[in-house]
Amino acid sequence: MTPEEELYLFQRISQMADKYIPTKKLLSIHGITFHQAHSEAEKWRSNFYNLLDKHNICRNNLFSICIDVIELIEKHPENNNIQQIYCMLITDTGLLFPKGKRGKEITVRSYLRQKKNTEKLLQAIADDKALKNQLKILRSKAKLKPEMVKSDDEENAVYEMTLQHQQLKAGEGNTIYMDNVSALIQQINGNPYMRKVKPYLLFSVLFRKSGYLMKRAAYQANIENLFECVNYSIEKDNGKNFSDYGFGVELYEHLRRFYMEDKTVDVPLSDYCFANITNLSDWYYRFCEPNEEVPMTLLRKISEFKAPMFPIILTDEIYQGFDIDEFEIKYPVLVRKIQKEIQVDNKLIRDFSTAIYNNDDVSRNIVQLCENVDAYKFCDMKTAYKAAEILLYCEVENRLTDELIFVAGNWIK
Repeated sequence: MTPEEELYLFQRISQMADKYIPTKKLLSIHGITFHQAHSEAEKWRSNFYNLLDKHNICRNNLFSICIDVIELIEKHPENNNIQQIYCMLITDTGLLFPKGKRGKEITVRSYLRQKKNTEKLLQAIADDKALKNQLKILRSKAKLKPEMVKSDDEENAVYEMTLQHQQLKAGEGNTIYMDNVSALIQQINGNPYMRKVKPYLLFSVLFRKSGYLMKRAAYQANIENLFECVNYSIEKDNGKNFSDYGFGVELYEHLRRFYMEDKTVDVPLSDYCFANITNLSDWYYRFCEPNEEVPMTLLRKISEFKAPMFPIILTDEIYQGFDIDEFEIKYPVLVRKIQKEIQVDNKLIRDFSTAIYNNDDVSRNIVQLCENVDAYKFCDMKTAYKAAEILLYCEVENRLTDELIFVAGNWIK
């Protein structure tokens, strides 16, 4: 593909997504000339590889770089340089690892996008660390006995707001519910630390303890317990739980918007509590239409910032025009046998990964896989070899993608 064809394809895809901004306007937004942007792009690439050398990261190939970065994060999670390398790495759309010759315009556009995403990701990591520390303080202050602080307008408004949700409709005209909602708000307002995360605390009680609020007079929530992590069963819809989770997300969003202008409320901290104490945010982004207003965990943010096709270990050179989908249709039993063998033979996948890391010949591993599953009984040796090779690379690529996300867990421990 020529640079002109690549740029045209990029523009068409972006236009279809309704996100394309002409290069001239994009440069104006960033306050930079084309020449300056291209020069900065070259410096960006040089800085990346200088950082790799500084930390003795193996530059054999993309796989070796990723593996070394993962290991360094595990050993030195607080190192700023390693965080910088990681963020530059996973946001790359071809600037650092170009496929073929790239035109200057596509280089400039890639740089501006990647620089912005890298900076946002680094800020997200720093923010997450700060919010985690604030949550520790909240947990320690939740034990403080509050002085009940009454606020009639707020109490009435929140009560009326909750009735807009079908799951809380039973509270309409229910004086026990009305009094309990008022008392809950007074209890939260009486502790300045808890007031900061009022949307989260109100959500937690309304979502988890609505039955008590409706039926038990003078119910008082145990605020301290609301900071204990809750993992709901989100893997499967049992006919009721997904509907409940949707209500929970909508309820928090409603409360979040309600308190958005309240200067005593720390919305980012409240969002952090919602995203990290419950797993409703994870459920939402896995099963619903994305909405950036729903708070995310750091791992989810990293998934969002990661370049869509990164990392590409299985290249066109490996495929060589081989149609793995057609092969699977023709030999479904063999494909399942190969995939199962890859999953259970840890030594095979480990040796194959080591060979990729070192730029060594991988043919021995592929031949071994074919022999283990008697692949040559299904098709000719050349075809079986190519299919086994592609399926091995697919597994390595999938595992590496997961590891690149999960390693960020070292920043949220």
